[in-house]
Amino acid sequence: MQQYFKMEKKVVSGARFLITQVGWDWRKSVELMRYLQERSIDIPVLGNVYLLTTMTPAPRLMHDGKLPGCFVSDELLAQLKNESIDDHIDRAAQQVAMYQAIGAAGVDIGGLPDFASFVKILQRAAEIGSGWERHKGNLHWPGRGGFYLYDETREQPVPTKRRKPLRRRTFNLVHRLVLDPDHAGFKVWRRFAKLTGAQKGEGLAYKSFATLEKAIKYAAFDCQDCGDCYPPENFGFCTRGKCEKGLNNAPCGDSTVDGQCGNNLESRCTGERIYETAVTEPDGVERLRSTINLPRIPELEHTSSILNYLAGRDHTKTRPLIAVGDQIDASHPKTGAVMKEALELGDEALQQPIGPVGYIRALIQSQADEGADYIAVNIDALCDDDGQQAARTMEQYVRWVRDHGGGIPPCIDSVFDEALAAGLKAWYSDDQPALPPLLSSIRAEAIKKVMPLRQEHDFGLVGPLGHTSTNAIDAGEALEQAKRLFERAVTEYGFEAEQLFFNPVAVPLVKDEPTVPGGCGHTYSAFETMRRIKADASLKRCHCLLRTSAVVPGLPGRAIGVCRAYVGKALEYGLDAAFTNVANHYGESPADPGLLELVSAFAEMDGTSGRAEQAKKHMDKFCAATRKPRKAPAPAGPKSNDIPITAAPGKAKAPQDPDRAPVKSARSAT
Repeated sequence: MQQYFKMEKKVVSGARFLITQVGWDWRKSVELMRYLQERSIDIPVLGNVYLLTTMTPAPRLMHDGKLPGCFVSDELLAQLKNESIDDHIDRAAQQVAMYQAIGAAGVDIGGLPDFASFVKILQRAAEIGSGWERHKGNLHWPGRGGFYLYDETREQPVPTKRRKPLRRRTFNLVHRLVLDPDHAGFKVWRRFAKLTGAQKGEGLAYKSFATLEKAIKYAAFDCQDCGDCYPPENFGFCTRGKCEKGLNNAPCGDSTVDGQCGNNLESRCTGERIYETAVTEPDGVERLRSTINLPRIPELEHTSSILNYLAGRDHTKTRPLIAVGDQIDASHPKTGAVMKEALELGDEALQQPIGPVGYIRALIQSQADEGADYIAVNIDALCDDDGQQAARTMEQYVRWVRDHGGGIPPCIDSVFDEALAAGLKAWYSDDQPALPPLLSSIRAEAIKKVMPLRQEHDFGLVGPLGHTSTNAIDAGEALEQAKRLFERAVTEYGFEAEQLFFNPVAVPLVKDEPTVPGGCGHTYSAFETMRRIKADASLKRCHCLLRTSAVVPGLPGRAIGVCRAYVGKALEYGLDAAFTNVANHYGESPADPGLLELVSAFAEMDGTSGRAEQAKKHMDKFCAATRKPRKAPAPAGPKSNDIPITAAPGKAKAPQDPDRAPVKSARSAT
């Protein structure tokens, strides 16, 4: 079951085909295809066919456990010794015919001495055709006591009930008393760590605690001092110390038929032990099936994992923001140029992995690696007013996210209704398990049009809370907009509250000033809208989202610092999601106090007398301190006609995107 669970996790994480391990048991092959069908996992499967022959040492090595994960029974080894090479080829051909008949997409044939053997296997498989079942006896060489998911009647047997082992009961008790956030013991330990200074990661108290912890955990888990523990997720087992490969997500697939580790026959497979314990928990099997452990944090190596957990430094730390990676956006100069080049190349671009498509793939993969919750795709700048072109382009980019994003869902972001629908269809085009995407548009009308698509596919929704270019929308009016959108989405179309993201719209700070006497600022309105949404009982489970890069155009510098301060301040008002460059990890580290004062001045611009002047003073001070002094032009040398040469006025620089390095033109680079 662990192998099936891990297979499903691989598919969710982006695997696009499966290949079986070698083996000679038709029941297991048929079982796999049935398991996939029952769970509606429609993904290509390649059957692994190996020409097992005594002309090589492979059968003996597999029989003796010298090739982990490959098994040859006593009976099969004896049979092989009494057969000719033609008999061995026949068995491989029978396997090929079997895989074709049960629905595999193809086969991977190994162990071949020459091309002629390959051709002979395929020819004989064609002769066998659908009649492979006549050869079941020659394809059934199981180990003693092997596991089958379905019994002889093709029904799934009821699992044997197991008693929770003492080891697990002890682990649960200690964890609940000491490390469960809902238990008083957790709070006591955390307070103790703070009072003694141990939580800082240095000093006598820390060293004493870390030394005692390591000794206890080494005895209990063969602790390797990784500093980022996973026993709670693995039902009391450490896959770093107990697993020969140190996998975060056990098992690897090398275990023997009876559950021993294929890389250390003296030890039981850790994945097997995890499963045996999971089945004793009420919801243990489902948790095991659905939990994908993240990579350990390497910076925590050789530190106290318990103190890291208490301080929120390990993998359990909660991120303050749902991060929507915003790098695949055609409105950004450099990215847009590459996206346009890929579009002009058409199908040729797909054949150039180091060209524009390779660049886009790298952007997708890097955002996934940095922990993006969604990967936004905006192609509008490439499509003028052509909705059909937008739909075709969005479909292609969503497929790239599907293929290279490691299972991270897209945020399909467009003003074109056709593009929103096409992107959603593309995400669900291959009927594989997939996390629901987000649909986003700055047009309220578009959001209303895509809501009915909920009847076909699951997705979340970014709802714009309108504003005008001259006046900030009143927070009360924005709240009413949010309520109306919520009511329609939940009541008419069955959205969950957690699937709704309200976007009050951010504006550049340099342009944020009241246009009427006594008017409030855009930043104040956006922040106040979020505060009211989070205070409303019906909306509190919904999310508030902003575009971080929208606040810094026109600033002379420190764009990333201002974004960090803006997010830090917005978190106080209820922000919990953002379009952002995920590599900057906004909200996870403190912002500069001076920049926080700048953002706070705009957040407090509520129309009260003097607030706007105060914000302007902060902005003037920031610009004066940040703007780089211009170099005085070099004096012109004397000319023959003694006419002074006047320097041409400098062109204003376009505002830089805070999430990108300045882009040099091809001419300047040359």
